[in-house]
Amino acid sequence: MGKVVIIGCGKVGITYAYSLICTKMDIKEIVLIDIDKDKLLGDYLDLSHSLYYSDNKIKLKIGDYKDIEGADIICITAGISQGINKSRLEDLEGTKKIFKNITDQIKKYNFNGIFLITSNPNDIMCYAVYKYLNYDPKKIIGSGVSLDTSRLIDILEKREYQNVEGYVIGEHGDSSFIVWSNVAINDESAEEVLTNEEKAEIEEEVHNISQKITNKKNATYYGVSTCLCKITKAILNDDNYIMPLSCYDEEKDIFIGNVARINKDGLKEIISLDLTDSEKKLYDKSLKIIEEYNKRLN
Repeated sequence: MGKVVIIGCGKVGITYAYSLICTKMDIKEIVLIDIDKDKLLGDYLDLSHSLYYSDNKIKLKIGDYKDIEGADIICITAGISQGINKSRLEDLEGTKKIFKNITDQIKKYNFNGIFLITSNPNDIMCYAVYKYLNYDPKKIIGSGVSLDTSRLIDILEKREYQNVEGYVIGEHGDSSFIVWSNVAINDESAEEVLTNEEKAEIEEEVHNISQKITNKKNATYYGVSTCLCKITKAILNDDNYIMPLSCYDEEKDIFIGNVARINKDGLKEIISLDLTDSEKKLYDKSLKIIEEYNKRLN
């Protein structure tokens, strides 16, 4: 137990690897796979120098696709950099080709573990893995709205609100939305604490913060890497942990952001939230956007 393969070792992939090294969990081996061999060697050597003081006794190696055999988790972070003033959906065509190449390689080897996807557009690339590999969709998990939710909590706490709980669900993209009816601040409903104007400001900030970061430093990677690390720990520890993720809705045949319980087998269950009528409309809007882009996978 405890072998993780990372396919795509750009900023997100390498930061995720570093997070795994720094987080106490039952992990024995990390395998790094990337097409840029020279940069990968540099990152591998740099990461190797963090192992001595880590609480985990981890074997770190540069590998290739044959190393996926016996892995517990394959994390795919490969894709197209979002860049400035682009939506995640604009990257679909380029990322689709990358994922087709990756899944063609994976088919050659015996893997029966969990796929953890963070590439964008996230919900659609989860669906791509499902379709390209004809794989058990409950063993495919996208980081998706876990990051949006983390951003929501951070934004509220920076406004000096305490004991905040809540979720963002839907597409990991422009149509995601805050489930205000389920947000609690100091055990009070956010509907009673926040004005409509404040909620609108917060929603806008959640949607725009990724682009703001990208405009400043060309990429975001710390937040999503920590989300990936939390998901990994829940899987390896068989925690039945509850968090918002992109996961498979069997009824709709789609991956979309919902609150989910996960363990060593992947998705155990989707936990339905009691949505208001207006929130149901927002969810349906998000659903239709993802469905439309799924059709482009062919």
